[in-house]
Amino acid sequence: MSDQYIGQKMIEEEELAHFLEAYEEITGQALEVVEGAESPDFICRRPTGELVGVELTRSPHDYQMAQRDRIWAESMAMDTYSLLEAIHRIVAKKAKKRALSGWRLPENAMLVVKLVDYSFGSLRWFSEKRLATDFAAAGFAEIWVADHTEIDAYGTARLIGLYPEEVWGTHYQDAFYRKPYG
Repeated sequence: MSDQYIGQKMIEEEELAHFLEAYEEITGQALEVVEGAESPDFICRRPTGELVGVELTRSPHDYQMAQRDRIWAESMAMDTYSLLEAIHRIVAKKAKKRALSGWRLPENAMLVVKLVDYSFGSLRWFSEKRLATDFAAAGFAEIWVADHTEIDAYGTARLIGLYPEEVWGTHYQDAFYRKPYG
């Protein structure tokens, strides 16, 4: 195992911890990490004993554009529909990967799309209920966006539910109703 791989796994574990904390706050369901894996990245256990795979993936971004924006842009918010289009591409790519042999728990896998460099310019697009069915054909049990761009300020990732319809949209998270850096 290379140092790079070990470092990547350590980062994934930290990002998973942020997701699991926010997931429990939103759903009331604590997921216990059973093991780190590949395809999916982690195997977790629900309180019922049911195993669920958790695949973490990062939103694609242009590294050079992100570097330029960190210096010159007023914010790291991306045009909402451009970012949503990128997320659609990620979900489609991961759905194909999930269908390959070797994927553990393909019938009970959760996809978490991490936003690290850019966040949505606006969250108003969740009022478009017709978008709530866009991700149904991907085959994942649940699909979430975990916005990590405000972790330093609020101490948690903002979760946005994409699938199933019951989790669609943003949810109350106490940290975002307090002062940042508090």
